[in-house]
Amino acid sequence: MFEPQDRPRVYFLPPGVDFSRAVVAGFRARMPNADPITTARAEIWVNTNRTLFRLTEIFAQHRPLLMPKMSVIEDIANRPFLGLPPAVPRLERILDIASVIRGMIAADPGFAHPAVAFDLADSVARLFAEMQEEQVDPDALASLDVVDQSGHWQRALAFLTSIAHHYGPGKSLPDAEGRQRAAVDALIAGWADTPPQHPVIVAGSTGSRGTTTRVMTAVARLPQGALILPGLDRDLPMAVWDVLARDDQHQDHPQYRFARLLSALDLDPSAIEPWLDVAPADPLRNRLVSLAMRPPPLTSQWRDEVADLGDLAGSIKNLTLIAADSPRTEAVTIAFALRQAAAAGKTCALVTPDRTLARRVTRALGRWQIEPDDTAGEPLAQTPAGRFIRQVADLAWKAPTAEKLIALLKHPLTAAGSQMRLRHLDYTRSVEMHLRRHGLMMLSPHDLPDALTDSAWIDWLFGLVEAFNLPIAEQRDQIARHVALSERVYHGPFQSAGSLWDKDDGFAAKAMFDRLAANSPLVGQLGPHDYLALLAFMMGREQVRPPPKETPIRIWGTVDARIMSADFVVLGGLNEGSWPGTPAFDPWLNRQMRRSLGLRVPERETGLSAHDFQQAISAPEVVLSRSLRSSDAETVPSRWLNRLMTVVGQSGTRVLMKRGDALIRSARQIEEPHSRVPPAPRPAPVPPAGSRPHRMSVTEIEKLARDPYAIYARHVLRLAKLDPLRQSPEPRDRGTVLHKIMENFITEVLADPANLDRRALMRVARAVFETEVPWQAERLVWEKQFDRVADWIVETERGFQRTGQPAMLEKKGEWRLDRPEFTLVAKADRIDVTPEGARIIDYKTKVPDTNQRKLSPQLALEALMIAANAFPTVAATEVSEGVYFGLNKDEKLEREVFDPDRLRDIQQKFLALITHFTGPDSSFPARRFPGFPGDYDHLARFGEWHDSDDAVPEILT
Repeated sequence: MFEPQDRPRVYFLPPGVDFSRAVVAGFRARMPNADPITTARAEIWVNTNRTLFRLTEIFAQHRPLLMPKMSVIEDIANRPFLGLPPAVPRLERILDIASVIRGMIAADPGFAHPAVAFDLADSVARLFAEMQEEQVDPDALASLDVVDQSGHWQRALAFLTSIAHHYGPGKSLPDAEGRQRAAVDALIAGWADTPPQHPVIVAGSTGSRGTTTRVMTAVARLPQGALILPGLDRDLPMAVWDVLARDDQHQDHPQYRFARLLSALDLDPSAIEPWLDVAPADPLRNRLVSLAMRPPPLTSQWRDEVADLGDLAGSIKNLTLIAADSPRTEAVTIAFALRQAAAAGKTCALVTPDRTLARRVTRALGRWQIEPDDTAGEPLAQTPAGRFIRQVADLAWKAPTAEKLIALLKHPLTAAGSQMRLRHLDYTRSVEMHLRRHGLMMLSPHDLPDALTDSAWIDWLFGLVEAFNLPIAEQRDQIARHVALSERVYHGPFQSAGSLWDKDDGFAAKAMFDRLAANSPLVGQLGPHDYLALLAFMMGREQVRPPPKETPIRIWGTVDARIMSADFVVLGGLNEGSWPGTPAFDPWLNRQMRRSLGLRVPERETGLSAHDFQQAISAPEVVLSRSLRSSDAETVPSRWLNRLMTVVGQSGTRVLMKRGDALIRSARQIEEPHSRVPPAPRPAPVPPAGSRPHRMSVTEIEKLARDPYAIYARHVLRLAKLDPLRQSPEPRDRGTVLHKIMENFITEVLADPANLDRRALMRVARAVFETEVPWQAERLVWEKQFDRVADWIVETERGFQRTGQPAMLEKKGEWRLDRPEFTLVAKADRIDVTPEGARIIDYKTKVPDTNQRKLSPQLALEALMIAANAFPTVAATEVSEGVYFGLNKDEKLEREVFDPDRLRDIQQKFLALITHFTGPDSSFPARRFPGFPGDYDHLARFGEWHDSDDAVPEILT
């Protein structure tokens, strides 16, 4: 296939060429008349499985032939004749290291948070795997000088050194990277004695890793070996090549790895021949991009050499720049551009490392029922099966709550294997409404909604609740329990079909559980919280990649852009932090320490990303895209985009943005509604006389004055506010608990006056907190706050006892009126009888100020009710005073005196108010007093109207 030569054999393909198709075409051109056996003996090694699939696909499109042997470079370690020991599975290594880290955290909680133990273990495992790949002995860690480093790096190095003795050569089985390095060394040693006489080709790799570079240099020197470099920049001057080859400060340049590789092979970049005589899509643009990517300080050449480009307008004629105002606008515009190009018969691709942007574009393409082929897939944790098994784990390994139970019952995979899914959803809805109406923390077998009559479903549900409530001490074999619970929830109580593990995400989840089961001795040592942390760690790193789809639109990761091509390419997410991404933080070694050991530095990853950018921007037609803002801040454009815009100048940038703005406008037109629904007016319903409320509590009278619409919604429409499923402590809950404490305490004092002391008060308080407050943290806080004011409460109560006697505690009263026909009800916290008359005491967690008391007539209305003999245990009498008894840290007592004139005025206003709203023609306007949000504002469509708008009466029949 190759003519003999006395130097390493290296070829290239320029940016902007369909790399995979050119590799196949060049191979066939060099073997036009070769016999099938010779062709079949040839070997082609590629860097990714995606490249392997693509080459196989292209070979199959030609006339029948015996294809060459194609494999991924990483498969070298799997050659049986090398006789290498098996590698340690990465999960086993991580679990082993995590056990050490968790032990250190237990001994020293300041070392790290337990939740990050597996992430730290993963970073340690990757570090030692990289050291094996780069042939760095772990014992070299001890030679690092960190005297002048911060204490963090000294502690990190001490930890690494303490466990390094497990990972040196011959000290343990190698990781996959170490096994690959050993396989490559053994293969090259064999070649030294008997080099292969058939063609061996390495195609598509940049040689970014030590082992891969070693393979490439060895193959290039074989009698029939060759390298095919993707995207070699022949427009780069030799002076720049020389700088890249001798100065490792430019590792972020896209051609740095090639410069080092060619220097090691003693080859002149200008003498490298093309693998196939094929022109790039836009040679002039390639020159422009090459100039823009020059390393500093050579960027001063921009000013001198931009004129040599000649037709600058021609170099950007098929280039567009989208500068969107938000990430959503960017995604919608990209989707529109891709769909427009696909409709024109072009092959299209979005190239981006931003997975969030990729998902947004996928959703936006759904407008046209287009499902792109996404080569990256998505994390298992974000798939339906992944979310399902995480929800099962949250219920089984944490405290079960109503919120978690309903969320799981509503999941599309719950009872999905059942033929009665719709019936299951009806029952779930009944359970949810029951929990919301009654404010329950969790469902119990003794508390069922009346609508539930299916015994099979009930037995299945409470069987799950019982399984979820299994004590932690009895949770044996966590993996088997998790799998069994997941399958039990999936199949449901009815006739089941299918399997939770059938689809791509379920298959990936089952494979994850199988790997966990293979390490069950290590997993079995984990507690519930550690198991959940391990689950989240694994699911966040497990990618679910569905099979390729037949679609004109594809979404590629940046690596795919090296070996894939399309007519129309969008480079999305061109902002700093996205493309290029922020270098991953190494918690164990800083840049200086890594460089001293000979390990990869962060700039190398930036250089690979730059190479991917240079490849992708060389497509026939390209759209560059970025968002000017993220969720809450302005973004910084990618350094490569900045360079390109600097080279083309202001006039060129305006041209590119003008094209992008046209795309943005077109995309927005699609989202513009054909007609607009006018905003709703401020409502003021006029219900029939027979449906108007004729019974309210004293607290609702204040609401009737402020927001009549809320009274209409509650009493006429009979819409009650539902409690949230997530029961969380609110000020109302604290008030209820404090009222209960004072009621029980005064009851004990009335039974035995000796109980009027601090000890009895705190005994009562602790009992109430224990039974009425299910939130442990809040219970401790509230009890501590109450303890601080206990002395003041006892002393204040002694003062009340000296001047009067409690006649009623937490009892209801009713005041029936004839004109208008109306009943006022109230539940008084406490009414004392004193020589001067009745004393109303209202317990408050926060005592209202003077203005608030003027707007709230609660105590005054209760005084009127006492005078009207509305409370059965309190004789009709005048009220001497009302007292707001603060039970908070302020230790506040506010008194309110009710003179006859004031009570008469309040009674007249009260009667006028209820007379108005019980009349046949009065309306119930929303938010009569502005500034007081209510539970029914959403029903009144507040926001479409403002407090200053006039209410629009609507007569109801």
